[in-house]
Amino acid sequence: MVWTPTVYSVLALAAAAGSVALAVTAADRDESYARSFRWLILAMAGWTGLYGVQLGFTPPAFQLAAFHAVTIAGGVVPTLWLVFAATYAGVGDRLRAVRPLLIAEPVVFAVAVLTNAWHGLFWSVESFTSGGPVGRVLVEFGTVHYLHMAYSYVLVVVGVAVLVRVAVVGPTVSTRQSVLLLAGAMPPFLVNVAEFTVGVPAPVGTTPFAFAVTGGVWGLALFRFDLLDRTAPARQRALGNVGTGLAVTDEDGRVVEIDELARAVFDGSPAEGDTLRPAVPDGAEVTRLDGNHRTAVIGDRRRVFDTSVEAVSDHRGQTTGYAVVVHDVTARHAYEKRLEVANRVLRHNLSNELNVVLGHANHVADATSDPELATAAEEIRTAAVGLQETSEKARELVGSERHHGEPEPVAVAEPTRHVATEFGSAADIRLSVVDATAVVGSRRAYTTAVENVVENAVEHHDGEPTVWIEIEETDGEVVVTVADDGPGIPETDRTAVERGSETPLEHTSGLGLWIAHWTATAVGGELTLADREPRGTRVELRLPATES
Repeated sequence: MVWTPTVYSVLALAAAAGSVALAVTAADRDESYARSFRWLILAMAGWTGLYGVQLGFTPPAFQLAAFHAVTIAGGVVPTLWLVFAATYAGVGDRLRAVRPLLIAEPVVFAVAVLTNAWHGLFWSVESFTSGGPVGRVLVEFGTVHYLHMAYSYVLVVVGVAVLVRVAVVGPTVSTRQSVLLLAGAMPPFLVNVAEFTVGVPAPVGTTPFAFAVTGGVWGLALFRFDLLDRTAPARQRALGNVGTGLAVTDEDGRVVEIDELARAVFDGSPAEGDTLRPAVPDGAEVTRLDGNHRTAVIGDRRRVFDTSVEAVSDHRGQTTGYAVVVHDVTARHAYEKRLEVANRVLRHNLSNELNVVLGHANHVADATSDPELATAAEEIRTAAVGLQETSEKARELVGSERHHGEPEPVAVAEPTRHVATEFGSAADIRLSVVDATAVVGSRRAYTTAVENVVENAVEHHDGEPTVWIEIEETDGEVVVTVADDGPGIPETDRTAVERGSETPLEHTSGLGLWIAHWTATAVGGELTLADREPRGTRVELRLPATES
């Protein structure tokens, strides 16, 4: 027979099949390091499988052809190893300068191997053997072949150095993965070095069989330790650059990865294998941290952090743990505290002082017979009432976070009818609503927004106002239209609201439109302004619809 299976050939082919299975397992990952991993595994499988084929051949011509194929497959492995190590470590871009060499060398090597019979630079064939019973080609290697081996060893060593650095300075997850990669890569490398320096007493070449160890270690790492899951380390590096800390736990809430900032926030200084004490005692769910606030002394300053929790899934969609993110919100927290003070001042201090002004104005108007003094007192009273109303609107804006609350379905018909009734004595309100319509937001915020738009239409009218309130539901949104027949909104007010900000020269004369604008945008909607013919203004609140 031309080819006869042997124990060695069967073992080699089985090892190659296992490597192909690893490559197939990693086929659903599209990251650059995953792609380079697949090519590396396939090259290893080619080297091992082709060697298994060679060991079964008896005719010298077939042995030599298989020997050429084995040599070419083996020649590309060091290059693919370096590419994988670099892309895995996140430094693949540093290979750009030597990319032409990395591509050209395996190609030139393959051509040289195939044409060796013409120039003999790589080896000279001494004999063929099928004893053992294995088919082997015995050759005398030339100087050029050893130069190629030296080049290959340099690539392997550089790749090893890259992964050693990741293992030493990288996060813990990276360390474990890198150690497993190195543990799998070293056996064939060391065996190959031994073969070409001191020789290995064996009936066959040992390097291809050492790849079986590589496949076993990397298979364990792939299935047990998510070898190709670089999400957590990459996320940690990214978050570390924006003042955000990260702790990664397993399904049971025990720490598998934690950076310095997260460790400082959780003052129990949790070690790997512990829970995030004292925030998460043993047996408690990690998810309880979601939405929490925590304080910690970072350096010499007390900082405030928001905490969020996100489930971490593997490439199969199975939950493998949780990512606990802590984000520094000290500045926002301080701003909210200032708003609370401003809210108190607007609610109590200013209101109380205005009540005093109103009282004195009323007293003067009642006590005087002087028409000019009475007129002045009335103007003071009108101004004070206006300031009270403005103060109330400003207070609503200052407390908007608490005012709006969590988004919820809001049936708009009833609060809209309430607004129409509220202003029914001051204007001719013409209402058209759809009872089943609901929007995202809060009832109070929605009511306040519509109130302010209607109030704006009524108060700025120059005669007897008519106001049309219409609600329509379109695809995915509810359109609340408030139209009037008044003189229209001043251009400066309109420009400021449409732009979403004020300037010293372009600003609104009140807060009503801003309250409506921010209410809409807070839930992902918008407010638009348009002229109404023959006169008046058309204000549209476009709000996300939901089921009532």
